[in-house]
Amino acid sequence: MVNIEYVGSKPRISSSGVSFDGKEDKYNFINPSIQVLNKILGRKDSLKNSDVLDILYTCIPDFDKFYETKIENYRHKLDLEESKVKKISYLNNIEKDVLLKNYQYMREYRLQRATNKLVYEEIINSAVKLIKDRKIENIKTPFTMNYLHVLESLNTTIRMQKIAMSTKLDIKLEDNDHYIELVIRY
Repeated sequence: MVNIEYVGSKPRISSSGVSFDGKEDKYNFINPSIQVLNKILGRKDSLKNSDVLDILYTCIPDFDKFYETKIENYRHKLDLEESKVKKISYLNNIEKDVLLKNYQYMREYRLQRATNKLVYEEIINSAVKLIKDRKIENIKTPFTMNYLHVLESLNTTIRMQKIAMSTKLDIKLEDNDHYIELVIRY
């Protein structure tokens, strides 16, 4: 079952400990992205965190299967990473043991970050599919850094998939109110 919760910045794991590099957890962008997806779906209701998965399942009915496959692949990647520790020639046995324990200690943390990222990416992909299918030409959001991140993700995905002839992302001011606007030209 998919569980969405904040865990924190990206960990850097080494034989001398665990540090964090400041790369934000995608959890921070899930709420604004689901708000945008909800708006694209034509819904005007305010959302709670518990609504995120309901809306995602509306767009991707078999999300559970998709999620399980992706997260199992990530678990396998973590298993391989841990199994390679014994083969690292530049570390002594104590350093190898510490590195392995650090990997194991951060395993659930990293799986949760992967879950949050996967949910965020699928919200973005669902929004882009609807933008394409409905030929949506304009998306406006409040001006916050999190909404800016979401619209940048939409913009990047639209461009990568070559859905539109051009896109333009702007920060605008209207009646003393700042907002962000993504304009899509087909």
